[in-house]
Amino acid sequence: MRIPRTAFRSGRLARENLVNISDKLLNRIDRLKKSYLEGLDAPKVVIEFPGAIRPCSSELMKSPETMLKWELRNIEKRMEAGDDYLPQIRVEFGSIVVGSAFGCGVYLPENDYPCIKSHVLTDASLIETLHTPPVDAGYLKKAYEFTEYFFKNKPDWVELALLDFQGPYNNAHLVRGNDILLDFYDCPESVESLLDKMADYQIQLTRHYRAMTGMADGCLYDYGIAWKGNGRICNCSLHMINPKFYDQYIKKSDARVADESGGIHIHYCGSYDNGVLESICGIPGVNSLEVDASYHDMWALSAVMPKDMPLMVALPEAALIKFLEKGAPLKDNLIIRWCI
Repeated sequence: MRIPRTAFRSGRLARENLVNISDKLLNRIDRLKKSYLEGLDAPKVVIEFPGAIRPCSSELMKSPETMLKWELRNIEKRMEAGDDYLPQIRVEFGSIVVGSAFGCGVYLPENDYPCIKSHVLTDASLIETLHTPPVDAGYLKKAYEFTEYFFKNKPDWVELALLDFQGPYNNAHLVRGNDILLDFYDCPESVESLLDKMADYQIQLTRHYRAMTGMADGCLYDYGIAWKGNGRICNCSLHMINPKFYDQYIKKSDARVADESGGIHIHYCGSYDNGVLESICGIPGVNSLEVDASYHDMWALSAVMPKDMPLMVALPEAALIKFLEKGAPLKDNLIIRWCI
C-alpha cells in the first residue's frame, strides 16, 4: 500500500476538530521546523500541556476515526501553549507492533497504551528457528490501515510520526521475555542472533513505512520535535542490564539500524546510565538523544555528548527545581520537555 501525496489535505474530521490555522502560525511552524533540522542556536521548550488526554487502548483501537480525534484534540491543547512544539500525530499502537508481528500476545489496558502480555520464545534454543515475519504481520496490518485513514483526514500542516518500532534490544526483550537477562550469561551468542534478526526487521519496517507514507528523507517527528534522520530507537529496558553487555552485544545492532536507516533519534526513558548513554552517543548515525531529567544529570550528559547533538530532557517538577537553581547547561541545542 502506498499513500499518494494527493492524500495530504484537510478532511472533514480535521475541519471539525481544529480551527482554521492562520498564515502567521503556519509561517511560525515552518520556521521552527527549519531551525530544528538546520541545527539549533538556542534552547527550545515544549510543554506537556495539562489538558492532554490520557489514552484508553480499548477505545482508541476501535477505529482510526476515534484515534485521530484523540490525536487532533491533543494538538489543539498543545497549540494553546504557544511553545516550540511542532504539530504532529502518530498511529498510536504503543510498543506492540513488532512483538505482535512475531506472535506475542497483546493486552489492551483501559488507561494506557497497548502492551505485550506473552512471549514467543520460551527457550533460548528457539531463537535460531525464529523466522522474520512479513511487514504486515500482527498489528502492523491494522496500523497501516489506520495510517491511510490519518493521511486522508488530517490537516496538511500536521506531520506524521513513525510507528513505534522500538529497537533491537527492546523488541528482543519483548519476544524472549525476562529470560533474556539470563541469556546474556548462559548463551550470549543466541542473544546476538536474536538482536540481528530484530535489527534486520526494524530496518525493513522503517524503510517500508517511510516509502508507504512518502516521508521526506532525513527528517522524522517525535515528541513535538523535528529530528534529523530517518529512524528511531527506543532503548528503555537497557537500564536492566550491565552497560558492558550493551557495548559487547547490543551496540552493533543499534549501529546497523543507525547506518542502514540513514540516521536515527534515540529515546531512552531508562533510569540507569553508568556510561551507556555516552556509548550510545558515540555511534555514527545517532543524531539526537532524549532522556528523563529525573534520572539523569543533564549537565554531566551535555559535557560528554557531541556538541552538535541535540539533547531533549523531560523536566517533571522534581527536576525542574534543580534546573531553576542550577541554570541550564551550556548547550545551544538543548530541548526542554516541560511536564506541567
